[in-house]
Amino acid sequence: MNAQSYWEPTFSEYFFSFRGRIGRFELFMYQLLLSLFGALCIAITMGVGFLIVGDVGAAIGYVIGAIIIVWPSLALAVKRCHDRNRSGAFVLVSLIPVISLWYLIEMLFIKGSEGENKYGLPSFEASCKIFEPLCPVCGTVYNFIDRVTQPSMCKTCWKANKAI
Repeated sequence: MNAQSYWEPTFSEYFFSFRGRIGRFELFMYQLLLSLFGALCIAITMGVGFLIVGDVGAAIGYVIGAIIIVWPSLALAVKRCHDRNRSGAFVLVSLIPVISLWYLIEMLFIKGSEGENKYGLPSFEASCKIFEPLCPVCGTVYNFIDRVTQPSMCKTCWKANKAI
């Protein structure tokens, strides 16, 4: 892909902006990173709160730590909805019991829309250039669903998984 055919977000755009698109792998990896950071924040704020005030301080520290990771988590989820050509309001589906399973399947396993959509260009992940060593691995995980939902794949992934 050439330089104009994808969107390459900055660090702050990944975690604080609700604009743009990110793919499945980016969502998974950045959400994992955010979860680890969130667990560390919660542990620190709970520990400090417990040392200062006791049990109530630990509870307050937990709430503060959780609030720190809410915005970035929502930003990642909304950008993944945009990649599927859906409004960011689709994130609200995750709050409905049972139906939230469809939300998880769509966000984690179904490939985003090809090319530019109303939310912008696909992210750099769509070019598979930065994840080239991982394409055979992630391609085999996502390959079946991609072939069922959207048969056209990245050329790098297609070459790696042509025999499957």
